[in-house]
Amino acid sequence: MLIQLTDSDLSKMPNVLRKDLLGWLQSMDLDSSLLAQQGDLSLMVMDIAKMEYSNDLDLENHLAFELEDQDKSDCSQIRLSQLFDGGLTRSGMLVRVRLKRERAKKIGRDYINSLTISPRGTVAYGGEEFDKPSPLATKLNGSPANGWEYLEVKREGEWMRLEILRQQLRQAL
Repeated sequence: MLIQLTDSDLSKMPNVLRKDLLGWLQSMDLDSSLLAQQGDLSLMVMDIAKMEYSNDLDLENHLAFELEDQDKSDCSQIRLSQLFDGGLTRSGMLVRVRLKRERAKKIGRDYINSLTISPRGTVAYGGEEFDKPSPLATKLNGSPANGWEYLEVKREGEWMRLEILRQQLRQAL
């Protein structure tokens, strides 16, 4: 049997129905993964019969759904390269990272400048390539930092936080 559901379908599902679906999946004797395809969109329900859960919440937390769509990427985990692919950033675009107050005082400046968007849409620093902004912001600040708020790109002569570009990409999807 093939089940065709998107993450959106599951999130809109009433709790009682989702619980019944998860209970049914748990009771199935699945020897292999189920794969449902519709065009470029595919939803993979992994083999859950071999897993043991103490309750429906554990099942829900461990049930793996892989959603692939070549045209629209998963909005929950947007990467820098997706901003690039969406035309919101370009190769060579200037990037700067705002420093936290303590770090800025320590090194005597508010930003780390001279970073750029690579031809792949990522940012390289210190021999590493970053496709997510938070690890880069954390590395430069020396403590956890939300890269969507701390990284900025220069677009049309103005510095813009990546958070704004991420919102624009989500709206386009």
